[in-house]
Amino acid sequence: MRAYRNYDVNAIQELVAAGPERLSSVEHTGFTKHESEIIRLVESRDAYMIAPDRLDQNYLDEDLVRGIYSSTASIFESVADKHFPPVPRALAQSWLSVSPADRVLEIAVATGANLTAYPRCTEVIGIDISEESIKLAKTKASSLGPGFRVELMNAEKTNFGDRYFDKVLVLCGLCVARNPFRILQEVRRVLKPNGAFVLYEPSLSGIKEVDLLLYLLQPIGRDLGAVWFDDFPARTIPYNTFWDLPEMLKATEFEIEETVFFDAPYNTLRMSKCRA
Repeated sequence: MRAYRNYDVNAIQELVAAGPERLSSVEHTGFTKHESEIIRLVESRDAYMIAPDRLDQNYLDEDLVRGIYSSTASIFESVADKHFPPVPRALAQSWLSVSPADRVLEIAVATGANLTAYPRCTEVIGIDISEESIKLAKTKASSLGPGFRVELMNAEKTNFGDRYFDKVLVLCGLCVARNPFRILQEVRRVLKPNGAFVLYEPSLSGIKEVDLLLYLLQPIGRDLGAVWFDDFPARTIPYNTFWDLPEMLKATEFEIEETVFFDAPYNTLRMSKCRA
C-alpha cells in the first residue's frame, strides 16, 4: 500500500502512468485518519446542495463558523501559517497603494495578523464575526496607534455609511463567509467611486476537472477543513472553495484590473485588484 500526503504529485503521476488498476493500492493519510467522518459527510442528504449557477446563496453555516473561529482563535495563526501558502501581504499593500488620507476597511480581520502591514499614519478598521478573534486583534491594533481599530461586525451588513471607505481588503475572508455575494454587495456600497478593492481568495478555477474536485471536497472542507493537508487539525478552519468569484465580482459591478494566481496551473487561489 502506497500512502500519499498532501498533494503528492509524484504519487499521482505514478498512478496515472500505471492505470486504473493501481487505484486500490493507494491511500491518502488524511482520508485514512478521518474516513468515517468523511463518509458520513459526503453521504448526508445536504452534502451537495450548493447550486453552482446561483450567486446569492448560503455556502456555510454562520453560527458554526463563528463558534469554530472563536474556539480556535488562539491557534488560528499557527495553523494557517503551517498548512496554507503564505499570504502575499506585500503584494496586497502594493495594490492597495494606501496613502495617509485613506480610510481602509479590512474584512475578516480575524486575529489581526495583517494589521502591521499598513502604514501607521492610515486609518484602518478591521471587522470580524468571531468575538474571541476580535479580542486578540484589539490587542494588536492598540499597539499600532489611534488610527487602528477593530470591531465585531458581520460584513454582510455593516454599520458604515455609503461610500465611506477609500480602500477595502479581504484576505481569505469570503471563502469562510456564509454568503460571499452579499459581502461583495456591501463592499460595493461602502466603497467610494473608483476606490480600490483587493482580495485574496480560493474559488472555482474555470477548469472543469479542477472544479469537479472542488465540488467533491466541499462538504469535507465546510465541516472538517483542509484535512487533505498533512496533520491538519480538523474543525479549526472551515471554508468553501466551490463559489465563482469572477462571476460575483461581475454581478456586483466591480472592474477587475489585475489578477495573479498562486497555484498555477490549477488557478484556484488568486489575488485580484478591482475598482468600484
